[in-house]
Amino acid sequence: MKLLRPIILEGPDGSGKTTLFERMTVEWGFKSSGHDGGPPADEADVWRRLAMTSALGAGVRDRTPVISDLVYSEAFGRQTKIPVEQGWAWLSHFKPVVVY
Repeated sequence: MKLLRPIILEGPDGSGKTTLFERMTVEWGFKSSGHDGGPPADEADVWRRLAMTSALGAGVRDRTPVISDLVYSEAFGRQTKIPVEQGWAWLSHFKPVVVY
């Protein structure tokens, strides 16, 4: 099967993202850009991760800071690493399939 758009796996810790990621990449052979790597250190780290996902094209990524940073920032009462509008612009441009 060939992917036409990037797939981003999102959800809380322990929800099965890594299991699904491994099945999609190892068993089904989809390209991978790896795991998100936890909370981004700063804005440059967010953009580095987004560039990796963008370069991947139609592949699978375990989380993206565009979504995760927004959720966790709200939950922990901290500032997001990039402006919300820029994150949504990135999502609108690349149109990934997001699986929760």
